[in-house]
Amino acid sequence: LLIQSTCAAAFVRLFGDAFFGRSAEPPASADAKTVTTMTLNLGDGLGTPEGLARVLAESNADIVGLQEVTPEMAASLEADFATAYPHRVVHGLGRPGKALLSRYPILRSELLQQNPDRPDLRATLDLDGVPVTVLVAHPAPPRLSWTGLNRRPGAEAQTTSLLDIVTTTEGPLLFLGDLNMTQMHDFYDRLEAAGLRDAYRVAGQGFGFTGPARLEVL
Repeated sequence: LLIQSTCAAAFVRLFGDAFFGRSAEPPASADAKTVTTMTLNLGDGLGTPEGLARVLAESNADIVGLQEVTPEMAASLEADFATAYPHRVVHGLGRPGKALLSRYPILRSELLQQNPDRPDLRATLDLDGVPVTVLVAHPAPPRLSWTGLNRRPGAEAQTTSLLDIVTTTEGPLLFLGDLNMTQMHDFYDRLEAAGLRDAYRVAGQGFGFTGPARLEVL
């Protein structure tokens, strides 16, 4: 009975909001600005420019973070998406590739090299005079071993660096990415402890699982 109760309590803690509703958000101030954002893993060549254009049109996102951007997709982003997103940072590196599409000016950007195999993207946007830091991240997934789930060499430095940015950045920060984790992972807890709010848990419905789309080409 004790084990069953403990398991039930853990399940409710982790997934209760999927069934009982999300926590109410405090009302926005009168001068708050609404910005629609999106993050999407393009699957290192699985996504097509036509599919991406369709998804972006449906979402009408103002700021878009992309992962696994190939050189071919990068060329299309620069040539075909300039009207919809006049401000862009594009690194067509294949699986490590990142891109940021924005309707707001991008003041500066850089690739973070704490994990050279999977560099993350940091940029500063000008949202009507307010500088906003944006991270587009894609840390490596953890591996299952005899000691549990462990991140690959280099990934710990990468996640630590991302946490350092989160905790030291002044002003608004938007964290977009394919983070290869769930709310049961330690990195998730550390991000919440650093003050980030999970947008899906605030506004989404259900479990919110995502999975490999290798059989679903955009």
